[in-house]
Amino acid sequence: MWKLSFLLLSAAITQGNCLISLLNAPKAALKAVIPDTSTKLPSLTLTPLIQNLKKLIPEEFKIDFSVLNSVDFGSMNFQNIKEIGTGFGIFNLGTEVQKMEFKFRNRKGNYTEEILTPEKPLSFLNSSWDPKQNLTVVIHGYTEDSSGWVLSTTSKIIDAYVIAGSSDNLVFVDWRYLARQPNYFDSAKNTVKAGMRVAELLITLRGINFLTNLDNVHIVGFSLGAHVSGIAAYCCNSLMKGEQVGRVTGLDPAGPGFRDESLPNRLDASDAKFVDVIHTNMGKYLWTFGINIKCGHVDFYPNGGEHQKGSCDFLRTPELVGVCSHTKAPEYYSNTIVGTKYTGCPCSDWDTFKSGSCPCTNKGAIMGEYADPNTRGDYYLTIL
Repeated sequence: MWKLSFLLLSAAITQGNCLISLLNAPKAALKAVIPDTSTKLPSLTLTPLIQNLKKLIPEEFKIDFSVLNSVDFGSMNFQNIKEIGTGFGIFNLGTEVQKMEFKFRNRKGNYTEEILTPEKPLSFLNSSWDPKQNLTVVIHGYTEDSSGWVLSTTSKIIDAYVIAGSSDNLVFVDWRYLARQPNYFDSAKNTVKAGMRVAELLITLRGINFLTNLDNVHIVGFSLGAHVSGIAAYCCNSLMKGEQVGRVTGLDPAGPGFRDESLPNRLDASDAKFVDVIHTNMGKYLWTFGINIKCGHVDFYPNGGEHQKGSCDFLRTPELVGVCSHTKAPEYYSNTIVGTKYTGCPCSDWDTFKSGSCPCTNKGAIMGEYADPNTRGDYYLTIL
């Protein structure tokens, strides 16, 4: 099983240009090198971080540390965004990362799709972005793109928000060029780069006051996208001392390549103030695609979290049953956005729940979009 070796997050603004440089390392290593800085904006001095990173980063990344100095968010606002120029680009993470698209919609703009490009600050200024509203980011999984895939999955979540008339700023992250690798495990490794790119977007938005606080950010990720969500949140939390992403929702987080509990770069409860997870195809077997490890403050297990009922029951092969069950997580979540209510009961396991030994009176928890951020524990439910 592969292990990810590095996670680096650094940002710099020098003489009108902003540079954000992100590389992969374990969370523990990142904690060791990020300096304890002021919890208040506007500035974060990166010199101690840079000195340590020079010892850690492989030479093939060819990072030019001379351009890194300090982050000065206080100098960035709506008025001077035109003066910032083209400095919001990612640095040395490859062309596939730069091909990632951030597809934005909101009610203010009549939900018309717009493209936000970190290298082009005017794409933010000219958009219909509403700084007074919260941000919801949706991230797809393996082999997907913004138009969905064989069973239409993550893109339907944005559609559900639109149908519900959400007032949030909605961003769909299209990382297809990193997620469509012929070898699944190459795509799994790319979750680090994709997560860092999302972090760059969030830090940019925060720096130009398009976000008032990371607490107003909700990241929803399906399958590999769930781990991308966790990495993005962790990067932001590490750099923006005193702030933390408000919520991360993991929809059947991918299992293959992430089932080692010691792996630092998988989704876990430390990544946001509230992490809620829906498991629909967890297991250790070949045709189970979800992780069989508790990942959040609250984990929901519809139908036991392994195989889903209904349409999945009619499929003849285990691989199709697995894919069907895996994609039920974003389907269930989309349903909750438009009004379907799923209530889970606290219980230790599926068999105990099925036996009727876990009464749910006054103890049930809402699963999905409207989950209570104070909910903790494991919850089971039946969905037909």
